[in-house]
Amino acid sequence: MRNGAIRRPLVCMSGGHPHSTRRIAIAAVVVTASALVVTVALVSRSTGAGPQRVAQGSTATPGTTAPSATTSTTAPSATTSATAPTTQPATTSTPTRTPTPANPTPAPKAALPPTEPFTDDAAVQSGVAAVDQLDEELPADVQVGIAVQDRVTGKLIAGKYSSQQYYSASVVKLFLIDEILRQSEAGIIRLTATDRDLIKRALSASDDNAMDSLWVTFNGPAALAELITSLKLTETTAPTDTAQWGETTTSAHDVIVVYDDVLDHLTATNRNLVVSSLAAATDAGADGFDQAFGLLVPPRMDTVKAKQGWMSYGPTYLLHTTGLLGSDNRYVVAILTVQSAGAGWDSARTVDNNAVKTLLTAGG
Repeated sequence: MRNGAIRRPLVCMSGGHPHSTRRIAIAAVVVTASALVVTVALVSRSTGAGPQRVAQGSTATPGTTAPSATTSTTAPSATTSATAPTTQPATTSTPTRTPTPANPTPAPKAALPPTEPFTDDAAVQSGVAAVDQLDEELPADVQVGIAVQDRVTGKLIAGKYSSQQYYSASVVKLFLIDEILRQSEAGIIRLTATDRDLIKRALSASDDNAMDSLWVTFNGPAALAELITSLKLTETTAPTDTAQWGETTTSAHDVIVVYDDVLDHLTATNRNLVVSSLAAATDAGADGFDQAFGLLVPPRMDTVKAKQGWMSYGPTYLLHTTGLLGSDNRYVVAILTVQSAGAGWDSARTVDNNAVKTLLTAGG
């Protein structure tokens, strides 16, 4: 799927597939924002397992109805990833795909603090709670899924929709690249200088052509399935159409787990390849789309490294901002959003910009 293609009813930006005739983008999940809550969990990075959640209220469930008030103290069931989001738009005919304008008008930029983002876990929790409150005040067709991990204390602060599945758009590029590098370290595959250049381009400029090449060369569907199993990504599901890698579904929580694996389990050389590529994220994607939103909104914080994702599906837009903040990449942030396409890309970027600004202002 491509960051920059449109599907009608699949309309999309920053995704891609291995066939030159199918440069499309990804599908989105439309869900209704409702009551909000913050959950805190401990993450076991040594095993690669996902966080064990400690609920402080109701947990988000994919769907169009408000989540129930039932609390849960267990990690999400593996059955979560077995089905696609229940809120994906229904279609009755084969989608007609058309290109997306290459250069949408940039949204107004929201200034961010240039220093360390948080003082302690309480500050992180305050920031996530503030984003949940922001979500509650937004229109009903807007949803913000957020999770933030402090890698020093090991705590994951999860927002109301941290477990909600969204179509990944180009965020899945990080997932595939993590698995490719894992396999290269295990001696299963051998990477060339060209392969490593493709990895850099896929991460820094969100280059869909580079991702297409990696997906085909390294059997993307099988690689993604292996990563899902190895890291126990219970909220991530491979795309039904294996040619459409951006139709992978994932959650803010599972994005955190993948970042953890990159930082904790790859060799120093491969870890640096990923982190330096994220640090070199360009203001515009390879397709011309303005990806200087959310964590990358100017003026950028000195320590930010980010992987963005954007796409539209029929009447909805998805815009994701994920990455690392702070000294020694202490904080991992994942913010996934879905909203109405009717308001335009400027409005979509503003939602992400304000979510990041709210997180850092309330937690700083």
